[in-house]
Parts: sequence; structure tokens; C-alpha cells
Amino acid sequence: HTESTPIANSSSFIDTNERSKIANKSKSVSSSYLKDLIASVSQSVADSGELNLENRGISADVLKSLGHSHSSLIRQVVSLKLSHNRLANLTFVDDKGQNAWPKLEILDVSHNGELYAYDGLLPLSPTLKKLRLQNNEISKIPKD
Repeated sequence: HTESTPIANSSSFIDTNERSKIANKSKSVSSSYLKDLIASVSQSVADSGELNLENRGISADVLKSLGHSHSSLIRQVVSLKLSHNRLANLTFVDDKGQNAWPKLEILDVSHNGELYAYDGLLPLSPTLKKLRLQNNEISKIPKD
């Protein structure tokens, strides 16, 4: 008799304590991490309008902080790559509920194992032309 071990490629294999550690790490790192992150990508945004944040451990809180603290940079982004991160939900609005990413045309949020809803994308609808959502756990679809 042989036992098979499931491949741990899904968030369902991470226990509650581990999820809590990941969430706390993301919150504690966010301000200094965000500063370093912006320093490393700002030239690319200025040159091409592309913001590549693939596989950087980005959470929804970090993404929201990015929109609030670096709004002049964010307003210039045309292409945003957020694949292979830890996004569970999305928000692309500022404090006033307005679209914080007014030029965004291309958004890749694929391979975010805990992404369950994409209703935070609705403010982007006037400009968004290409959206990649594959390999997520989408269980909530917006009404509009």
C-alpha cells in the first residue's frame, strides 16, 4: 500500500497559522518594501508605462498602499503585471472612490492562488482592454 501526498500548489494546503504569518509579514514589510519597490520600478513606468510586480509577494494591502502613497506614478501606468503574488481581492480606487489607475489598459492578475473576487476591477472598465485572470479561485462575479 502506497500513500500519495498531494502537491501543495494551492492555498488550501497552507494551515491557518502559516497564513497568519504570511499576512503579518506582508503588513510589517509594506512601508519599507514599498519604498524599495517603487525605486526599482519607477524608471520603467516613466519609459514604457509598464509596472512589473510579478512574483513579489504583493498583497491587497500593499497594492492599496501603492495606490495611495504613489498616486503620481500610478496614474501613468498603462500595463500592470501582478501575477504570482498573494492577492486575495483587488482594489483600484483612491480615497474618494475614484479610479486610481486612469491609464491602465493591460492588467495581469493571473496565478494569485487566493484571488476569489474581481469586483475591484469595475473602476478600470473605461480604459481596460486586456485582463488576465487565469489560475485563480474566482468565486464571486460582479453584478455590473
